[in-house]
Amino acid sequence: TVPSWYKKFKGKLALENKFGGDTKISQKAVKGMFDGRDNFIFSISDGEIGNWDEIKDKYLERAKSHLCVHMQIGQDSDATNDMRKSGIYVSNVNSGADLVNKTIDLTRKIIISHARQGAIKWDSYLKKN
Repeated sequence: TVPSWYKKFKGKLALENKFGGDTKISQKAVKGMFDGRDNFIFSISDGEIGNWDEIKDKYLERAKSHLCVHMQIGQDSDATNDMRKSGIYVSNVNSGADLVNKTIDLTRKIIISHARQGAIKWDSYLKKN
């Protein structure tokens, strides 16, 4: 059975900011998400990260040890601009279908790259796209 709230918001919930309030990422979360090395980190946002100035340096520094991808729903933000400048792959999406297709395409390319090279070579992917 599909819940009534899902039927009402299907395809809209992620693309319309009706939640009220900023997304915030704690310092503890930044540390936890980047534990280890050479992990695949996938993030998604539909707007600004309200405390980006507080976590930016730590986030970007820790991201250097990982393969990071960020999907931005809608327009760029300060965070996405900083992520791009630091070498994180950022892709803008404009619809639910666009998000699904780009995520599948990106995942396929990463898996193929990993299988062919024995390790993910993100720089070679960015140069092709």
